[in-house]
Amino acid sequence: MDENRLGVRIAALREARGMTGEELGAALGLSRSQVSKVEHGTRRLDVSEVAAVADALDVSLAEVLDDQFQGQWS
Repeated sequence: MDENRLGVRIAALREARGMTGEELGAALGLSRSQVSKVEHGTRRLDVSEVAAVADALDVSLAEVLDDQFQGQWS
């Protein structure tokens, strides 16, 4: 998984929902600084954390990962 692309995707989804990094962090049990590191690709998420991000942003896991795997399943 490309952490930089995943982080950009998470930031875009978060911003599209009008959520701050601090709000997302609170939903995930992370600090705003940790959310920033995720969004900048310097902190790696495990699978359960990615699923928690999807829940916090009220999107499917596939929507969070869409950019990561586009075209790889066909």
